[in-house]
Amino acid sequence: MHICIANWHGNVHHGAGIPLAVSAVTAILLSVGLWTPVAGVLSAATEIPLFLQGADDPRVLICLIVFGISISMLGPGAFSIDAMLFGRHRLDLPDR
Repeated sequence: MHICIANWHGNVHHGAGIPLAVSAVTAILLSVGLWTPVAGVLSAATEIPLFLQGADDPRVLICLIVFGISISMLGPGAFSIDAMLFGRHRLDLPDR
């Protein structure tokens, strides 16, 4: 059984159901700031198969991959669920 996803323009992506579902879940996690490093890496990892399948506009997927990696390295924001659960982490660099 093939899973098909049709985007807004009517183009059908065969077998893209799982990456799109995982991408949607990670987008929700990143929006609320829950499990930010893990969700950022998963977001970038699930956009790669969509990019390789041939998207309508690969620039959007490249931006999503870069944003996912960047957010995972930057970490959660001050008003995220991660900050409320685990506290805000701050790196203080010593003066030279």
